[in-house]
Amino acid sequence: MIQTNNQHILVVGGGIAGMMLSWHLYRSGVSFKILDEGYRSASSYQAAGLINPVTGRRFVLSWLYDQLVTYAERTYGEISDFLGVKVSREVRFVRDFSSPLEENVWLGKCGQKDYAPHIYWTRDIEIPGTVFSGGKTYGVTRGKRILSSILLDGWSDFCRQNGFWIDGRWDRPITESMPIELDGEPFDAIVFATGAARIWDQSWAHLPLIPNGGEYFIVRIPDFHTDYLLKRKEVLVPLGGEMHWFGATYDWDGVRQRPTAEGRNYLEESLKSMMFCRYEIVEHRLGLRPTVKDRRPLIGVSELQPRVYFFGGFGTKGFSLTPWWASHFISHMLRGIPLSEEVDLLRFHTR
Repeated sequence: MIQTNNQHILVVGGGIAGMMLSWHLYRSGVSFKILDEGYRSASSYQAAGLINPVTGRRFVLSWLYDQLVTYAERTYGEISDFLGVKVSREVRFVRDFSSPLEENVWLGKCGQKDYAPHIYWTRDIEIPGTVFSGGKTYGVTRGKRILSSILLDGWSDFCRQNGFWIDGRWDRPITESMPIELDGEPFDAIVFATGAARIWDQSWAHLPLIPNGGEYFIVRIPDFHTDYLLKRKEVLVPLGGEMHWFGATYDWDGVRQRPTAEGRNYLEESLKSMMFCRYEIVEHRLGLRPTVKDRRPLIGVSELQPRVYFFGGFGTKGFSLTPWWASHFISHMLRGIPLSEEVDLLRFHTR
């Protein structure tokens, strides 16, 4: 906990994690600055910004979903009002089942009280030019889409205009005696919210953070219109007009740093299996997700320096997880509220 009444915090990283931290600091009346190097291959800038209640082949309700998304919805609503631009919208995912087993599992989930508010099934959907045709059973999910570029650019513009933003990167080692300052400006604490960027400093090297590459396409589909997000192997997300986002792959080994021929072939086959109409692949991209081996965030204080913190490891669910956990973390940092053991990075303690 920071022992001062007039805190001044440096947040390193301007992706969704750093953005949410700085938003909560601002709302709490705490002085801050963001240090960001424009790492545009980070998943925050590349992602479709999807919030999906169910995950995996067994359609399990996402971890703490109702608690976290209720808070996230309120937070994104407040940010929309503050920036004067809508940063989120409700969406419907339509899922084409790959087997009778998948369909049966889904139908069983629809009857459970925890799932019923979020999912249902239908046979009434007809989307010309795709495999989605009337008569089959499809799963429908009520979800959210965060307009990531609008959100992050809107907040960074506000921070720049008000002197809260510094272009650059942190490149000094973390030591017990390090000064908590940047270019002569003192801070009460530094929080590293650097996403999937390689952790160059050895004091963080023990953290099992994997930069997981997700490859995706930007696709132009003339004369094709749907408000649904279409999901088979991957998901097709309307971006407006003729443009769509399609993906994404998952690099289990954490070795891909750029788009690959293997990823392109996989995505092309997946898209071809879902779409019958004419389309054009405009771009093939890759975003790096900050994933953790136990699929829980990494939040807490450095073992070397009690005023240096880490806030990351949100994986594919950064837009749903970061609002609530940013609030939780700041309560810990400023008021000494205990961190949840599920996310405390001390679970990987080395001493």
